[in-house]
Amino acid sequence: MANSKNSSALFYLLMAIVLWAPLPKGSFTELYWHFLAALVFLLGTLFCALLVISKSTLSPVLRKSWLPIVALICFQCWVFTQYSLGLTQSPYNTLVELQLGIAYTLFFILCLQLIDTKEKLKLMAIAVVLAGTFQAFYGSFMTLSGLEYGFLDKKDHFLGVATGTFKARTHFAGYMEMCLAVAIGLMLSQLRTDSAKGWQDHWRRLLETLLSPKFRLRLYLIIMVVGLVLSRSRMGNSAFFISVTVCGILALYLQRKQISKSTKHNVILFFISMALIDVLIVSNWFGIEKLLVRIKNTSAVTIVRDEAVRDAMHMWRDNPLTGTGGGTFHYVLTEYRGVDVPNTLFTAYNDYAELGAEYGIIGIIPLGFIVLYCLWQGIRAQVERRSRLLQGMGFASTMGIVALLIHSFSDFNMHIPANALTFMMILAFGCIARNLPRDKF
Repeated sequence: MANSKNSSALFYLLMAIVLWAPLPKGSFTELYWHFLAALVFLLGTLFCALLVISKSTLSPVLRKSWLPIVALICFQCWVFTQYSLGLTQSPYNTLVELQLGIAYTLFFILCLQLIDTKEKLKLMAIAVVLAGTFQAFYGSFMTLSGLEYGFLDKKDHFLGVATGTFKARTHFAGYMEMCLAVAIGLMLSQLRTDSAKGWQDHWRRLLETLLSPKFRLRLYLIIMVVGLVLSRSRMGNSAFFISVTVCGILALYLQRKQISKSTKHNVILFFISMALIDVLIVSNWFGIEKLLVRIKNTSAVTIVRDEAVRDAMHMWRDNPLTGTGGGTFHYVLTEYRGVDVPNTLFTAYNDYAELGAEYGIIGIIPLGFIVLYCLWQGIRAQVERRSRLLQGMGFASTMGIVALLIHSFSDFNMHIPANALTFMMILAFGCIARNLPRDKF
């Protein structure tokens, strides 16, 4: 009993880290990313102490997920090798990346260990949704009211668009995509599996929905979509709408033999309601036309991200296997910067190009394996599991991964500590949804 209580206490500490990470500018300043890493290390230390003192056992999910854990450890060993053997052009930056990388790896392991029941999985998903709803509401309120404050200070960039407490709208949009994926997964897990019997049953169900947590969850979804639209992030919004469409169709296909006809109709109606209410009505009210105009006016002339990717690829070409060292892109870019790239730009705005330039092929291989493995786990969870919650979290993991993979073509969410940490949780959700023992629920 004591062991169970201690484990639950650690779980709530894990949840507190998830809630804290996005608040201080996405933890995207030196002070805050060191603090975030320190919190994870502290939780890891407490877990190790509990493991020794209480003679706790590793969870079945953790034991079955040894492949991505080994891949993560191999990647961190590679970063350490870059640092220790002088394969980096900025040892300090690589050391910082190593610190964050170990924290992300430990966080992933802690998620697999501490989220060991269906109830904890649902609680963690709710925590992510609440964190996303707060960011969306705060960002929307600041934009619509004209107050324009970020995290404890007045905004001096990205005025007139929603950023929540993040430094930039793109970081905020990336976080929204993952939170929306989890919210949709939760919503799918709560849909009725039987059809209504007559108009009286329809009205009764409508009343039940309005008074149930399902209605609040639907409201949170609308708030987050509004926040995402108000961010005016082109790729953020595109990644969300593409991923929800593709993953929604995929979910219906994967579960075509498992779910009843009425359940299938309820799922289809839910996605239709999202298209009608969230996009055509609510988003239009909050200025989706401005986002569409911004997307329409996008061209190679108006942005320099293509040129930044070009320079990143040149950097990678010169260091194909080993890269320039973790965290060194902005430091090395000065040697490769073209005349058409402004001096104020210090990122490739493309996670693939930037990670490749920094870590080389040796580093990219384990990273790619981890993401694809967890994506497969999320897909298989939708096929194999019978629990609606586990199927929903499998969907959440699949959609969250797909959305970030799309967004990464024109941004650097993997370099934002809060987003990277949340992405590690999205990856873990796939493994948990697939491997959580049946006797736990």
